[in-house]
Amino acid sequence: MAKKRKISDEEKHFTAWLVDAKKYDLVGDWEEQPETFDLIPKAEIQTLGMKKPRFLLHPHTYTTDFRVPLTAKGQDMLRDAFAPAYLTPQWQEDGILFVDTKGGFTVQSAQIQIFQANRKLLWHFHKVWITKVVPWISPVDRQGLPKPKAKPCLFTQTYCPSSLAYNNNLTLTSKARHCRTIEHFIEDQQTLLT
Repeated sequence: MAKKRKISDEEKHFTAWLVDAKKYDLVGDWEEQPETFDLIPKAEIQTLGMKKPRFLLHPHTYTTDFRVPLTAKGQDMLRDAFAPAYLTPQWQEDGILFVDTKGGFTVQSAQIQIFQANRKLLWHFHKVWITKVVPWISPVDRQGLPKPKAKPCLFTQTYCPSSLAYNNNLTLTSKARHCRTIEHFIEDQQTLLT
């Protein structure tokens, strides 16, 4: 029996975002962990006196977190939030967005360097662009003061998912206090597109 994969908070947040996006016809039915791309084959070496090659290194593969089909409306309205993905063939021709979710803390860690290398390899060998999505980074510190260099995140660029807008006691979450609703986002985008 295969070990069940742990789903990160960032993946849960992005899924909540997708639920609202689908409700408002920005995306279609998405896939989680859709496919594994082969980046580098396993390494073997032929040695003298041996019939079979000797194993050196495992193959290097990469699996995206999400494959999201965008509707025509979604391609127009989400273009800025997912730049530069809108320039790629999968967006232009097929309306597909490949996403890898990350936490705000990974921006400073070595994990982001690994992601960047994987993205370069995936683009080089498969012409597939992986969009790094950080669903939420609070624009305020623990005392509630604005951070001097607040980093952008998906929720502040677009909207807070309705399922993450309220706490158990029905008060607004910090996400909802610092982000638009999807209705306001769509209204703003329609104004920009006209």
